[in-house]
Amino acid sequence: MSRQTPVIAIRCDGNAQLASGHLMRCLSIAGELAQRGAEVFFCFADEESERWFRGKEFPREILRSDFRDPRGELPVLAECLRKRQADAILIDHYHVDDSYLAELKERDPELGICVLDDFLSSGRPADLMINYTLPGRAADTPLRQQFREHRMSVRPKVQRIFVSTGGSDPCGMREALTVLLKEILPEAEICIPQGIEEMAAYMASCDLAVSAGGTTVYELCAVGVPTILFTMADNQQVLAESVKNAVENAGDVRSEAGKRYALKKIGTFITMMAGDIGLRTQTSERMKQMTDGHGAERIADRILGLIRSSGTRE
Repeated sequence: MSRQTPVIAIRCDGNAQLASGHLMRCLSIAGELAQRGAEVFFCFADEESERWFRGKEFPREILRSDFRDPRGELPVLAECLRKRQADAILIDHYHVDDSYLAELKERDPELGICVLDDFLSSGRPADLMINYTLPGRAADTPLRQQFREHRMSVRPKVQRIFVSTGGSDPCGMREALTVLLKEILPEAEICIPQGIEEMAAYMASCDLAVSAGGTTVYELCAVGVPTILFTMADNQQVLAESVKNAVENAGDVRSEAGKRYALKKIGTFITMMAGDIGLRTQTSERMKQMTDGHGAERIADRILGLIRSSGTRE
């Protein structure tokens, strides 16, 4: 008799170098899978990723591998999947390459392999590819449930500016932005979130935003906070292209020249937006049209559909 409860593993990591984006979006998907009756467990390279993880309700396996070179973990991962009788695995990891995926499939041909990839939408040895950074696919962004519930109202005066520079701020943007924004709007509060659980409500209390490219930009779109982004990684440039009709792009800040140019462009954006409530309103509405916050549900349904189409294990 086939098991009625699908079992799904999620392989991702988070740390000072990777930040927490992979963990957060996978946690959103895990929550939707669990609501649909699936058993979900996470697999991490090491204890640091586990410390960064906020989904304490989900079982976790530590593979004791190097997140920068995860190929060596495959025997341990395969045994873990076998022990827990996983029907499918969702992999969200920049360091997992095609040879890793091919060997995992060779070790367990019945395993459904799903890949969350910010660069490719096809061509990898996987049963399901998910890429919400493609143009027109922002609605698939796996946001937390709270981002379906909160929308900002445009206020007459800009009083709070949301600033996000990524988990480790590798380009030193946080201090530079704080100085710049205080020069432009000295009475405005600079809101740099730290340990905020109700992030959607926090964003909705802000009037403008400056953010590094990443899932935070999609969250700001869902809430409707007029935003200008900057990029610090190649995948963030792909994201910037996907939201260009609603979100201004200040450019890449990895060089000093790029950083100076971006700060100048950010200053122009903040000044213009602060002085024009009509422009803020139009921008907010365009952003809200990018994503409705139900992307995690859509992804969960696709993963479960893959399992149903192939049949669960005996």
